[in-house]
Order: sequence, then C-alpha cells, then structure tokens
Amino acid sequence: SRLKVGQDRGGHPAAAAAVRLQACGGAMSDFKVNGAFTEDSAGAEEHKNKGNEAFKAGKWDEAIKEYNKAIQLDPNKAAFYSNRAACWSSKGNHESALSDAKKCLEQDATFVTGYARKGKALFGMKKIDEAEAAYQEGLVVDADNRACKSG
Repeated sequence: SRLKVGQDRGGHPAAAAAVRLQACGGAMSDFKVNGAFTEDSAGAEEHKNKGNEAFKAGKWDEAIKEYNKAIQLDPNKAAFYSNRAACWSSKGNHESALSDAKKCLEQDATFVTGYARKGKALFGMKKIDEAEAAYQEGLVVDADNRACKSG
C-alpha cells in the first residue's frame, strides 16, 4: 500500500507522514522530510501537551518545566515559546514573558498569539505605548484576533 501524506493540525505534511510511518512500525530515528519532523518533534509535542495540562491546572512551574523540555527537543516551534510566555505572565515575571514572546515571533512572525503575549508582558512592565504597538502588530497579522483587540 502507498503511504499517503496528509497534514497535521499545523499544516505540516511531514508530521502526518511520520505519524503514519510510526503507526506502520517504521523507524522514526532517521525519518526526516525537508528537515521538518523528527522523533524529537514528537517528544516535544508530548511535553507541550503535558505543559498545557499543567497550565490549565494553574501549575505554572510544572508547565514551564515541560515547555523547557519541548523547546530543548524542538527549539524552532513558536507555540512552545508562546506557551511558556503565558506561564511567565501568570507568575508575574513579565521580563521572561517578553523574552519568550520575542523568541516566539522570531520563529514565526505570523504567530499572532506571540504579539498578544508580547503586549501583555509589556503592559505588565508598565510600557503602555509599546504594549499597544505590539497589539497593533498582531492585528496586522489577524485583524479579528480577540486577544490583540482587547489588549
């Protein structure tokens, strides 16, 4: 049978192919399509999911540890930095939140949540004009984004 390449939730065909390959018993350690997916990526997603659960439970430090592990395995994923920025904001550590929001946007300038995280961090640092500018940048990417509209 032929391996049919689809897309994962992020629109990455390599990830969907890797999941199918893994389900068929294929070797993941050497699998890579255009450098987009590796076994580390799958492990990183697992840590992100654990971080998300910890975040929902208000366990900020535990969530940060899981996002750290995800970033260590896949340092190019904007969502990991964005999620960790949310944890830092929840802890009141606006400087770290800003740093992660910037890293998020370095990875993907179209990841609109990164602008919302940046705006929130700057607002927490009492840098109101800069926060407003960050929210406006996010609205350029997605004019309907609620977090940037309400920021």
